[in-house]
Amino acid sequence: MSPPSLLPALPRRLAAAAVLALFAVLSAWLLFSQPGRAEGTPTVAVSAAPSSSSVGVGDTFQWVVTIDIQGPDPMETGGALLVQADLYLPDALTHDPPDFSGWDRSCGLSSPADYDCEVWALLDPDVPGAVYEIPITALVPRNPDVCGSHELFVKYAWIYWEGETEEPTAGGGGTATATVTVQCKTVANEGRVLVGKVIPGFPGDTATFAAVLTPCSEQEGPAGPAIGVPFSQPAPGSVRLPAGCWEISEHITLPGYSLLGWAWAKHDPQGNVYCPTREQSDEQPVRFTLEADQVVAICFFNNRKDTTPIDPPDRGAITVAKVVVGDPSDDTEFTAEVWGAASEPELLGFTQQRPGQSSSLSAGSYKVVEQARPGYRILGWAYGKPSRLGDTCPGEPAFEGNTAPVTLAAVDVTAEAQPGTGEHVAVCFYNERLDDRDDPVDIDPEDPLDPEEPEIPDVIVVEKTESVLGIERPGVGWQFTVSGCGIEPRTAATGAGGSVKFAVPHVPGCSYTVTETLQSGWVAVTPSQPASPRKAGDVVTLTFVNIREWNPPCMVGCYELPIEPPPAPPASPQPPAQQANPPAAPPAPSPAPQTPAPAPAEPAPPGASSATGAPPAPAASLGVPLPPNTGTGAGRESAFAGLLSAAAIAVLSLSAGLTLIAVARRR
Repeated sequence: MSPPSLLPALPRRLAAAAVLALFAVLSAWLLFSQPGRAEGTPTVAVSAAPSSSSVGVGDTFQWVVTIDIQGPDPMETGGALLVQADLYLPDALTHDPPDFSGWDRSCGLSSPADYDCEVWALLDPDVPGAVYEIPITALVPRNPDVCGSHELFVKYAWIYWEGETEEPTAGGGGTATATVTVQCKTVANEGRVLVGKVIPGFPGDTATFAAVLTPCSEQEGPAGPAIGVPFSQPAPGSVRLPAGCWEISEHITLPGYSLLGWAWAKHDPQGNVYCPTREQSDEQPVRFTLEADQVVAICFFNNRKDTTPIDPPDRGAITVAKVVVGDPSDDTEFTAEVWGAASEPELLGFTQQRPGQSSSLSAGSYKVVEQARPGYRILGWAYGKPSRLGDTCPGEPAFEGNTAPVTLAAVDVTAEAQPGTGEHVAVCFYNERLDDRDDPVDIDPEDPLDPEEPEIPDVIVVEKTESVLGIERPGVGWQFTVSGCGIEPRTAATGAGGSVKFAVPHVPGCSYTVTETLQSGWVAVTPSQPASPRKAGDVVTLTFVNIREWNPPCMVGCYELPIEPPPAPPASPQPPAQQANPPAAPPAPSPAPQTPAPAPAEPAPPGASSATGAPPAPAASLGVPLPPNTGTGAGRESAFAGLLSAAAIAVLSLSAGLTLIAVARRR
């Protein structure tokens, strides 16, 4: 071939070689790249904000907690992400439960100001983000004590599983806060009037009444307009008025009610009204003078003409009060036992500032015994004057000793009755603080039911703690059972503070057993503990801790082991028919039966998703909690990677061969 004929073809050969080189580079990139891997980890941001940063008394607003989840970029496999948030709200405000429910989210109430919320997010490679909002409606009560700033606090933690990995691949947490300010308008020369309602015999009646306030007629200046105030038994009325002389009256417009009268009442800083048990007068209107910054409370009593009360009357109550002679500021806590005829003693803690009360008692005879306390001398006891407005104790004890008999008689309506004739009885115990040089007191008083037995019951206190992602809180509503030492097992639930008390007989050398009733979704650290009081009257405190299990529910792509057994192998084909006179042959040893190798199991169809979220696993590992199966494409992508490898090798070989041919032709 002559040189002139070679030159025109040279550009085409160089272009072909360049194209082949480009294919080689692309094939190498496909061969050595690893599809199915996510770049980085998700980001989770939690924020909290009120709908209005400044609200007024009595206004309604919303807390809004926002959970913003963003997946890694680029994201090729997806994954499952769990966010758990603890929401702590101000106790001074009232709240409605969060409106936050769905297949992938939930909120539960831990205490009146504490919510536990969970969010499951399935991060899709195409849409690797999600935003969730938790709205909580809050109400500002009608009292000046809530004025100022209040904080909402959120503590959260998150866990991320990439693809179908069994162990979490990332996690984190943080906090968020928001502040709302309650604005209380302060108007000079103004006071406030609270109006309460009493319908004797019908404590569950929620009918709304109206009172009318008008300025006194002899006041100077033009008379102002009448002011209406709605109110009911569960919701007292409240209104702010200029200081001066006012008249108030109630006009009955509801059928089936009549006016009994009215009485002055007491109130607390939160705006609650405490009415006496009976009316003071039936004359209307009621005139009073309101001073600046003064709060006046009044209650109106009505008769309901129904023959049967809506709710049964309250049962009896015994209040135990304390008087430390010569030291009204002493806040030491004492303990009293309330003994019934057919019940275990109830233990009451009480101080001078906080009386103890045993309620829901049936009519009958009781004994109230104060336990002696080291450092104090028992001076005696007396009956007090019980009232919803506060108990009143006489100036000195009326009886000696530490045991007070109480008789509760059944009456139709709870009354402030004298001891032994009504449902509510107050008992006052008097003590004197001892000097250091005085002898200690006997801490084992007599058992009121058996004077020959000096022992008093032991007390077992159970304190329950729940641990969720390292966040500890009191466990409410957990059942505990005390057994042993010859008693019948006793079961009780923890209260709002996460504790419960048991009073048990003292048996020398015996140990009781306290066992908790395990709830689903929790792991018990110590499901059972012994309690070994050393002497009569001992208080033994046991602490139980439970940890929430982490077993994320399955969302998509979840499979179960097949429930039906695998089909039997196909039957062996029948041998051909034998001849009539087959030739004799020596018997051959029978070969050992061989089990045909099972065919590879096909994955269950998507419709067989497991409700437990457990992907296919050997029987020995079925109890291990696994994250949701989102799929990494490992099986398909590994096969695809094999094909790509073969294709890349072929392209590289072809490219090398064509290049050699082109070079040879040039020569």
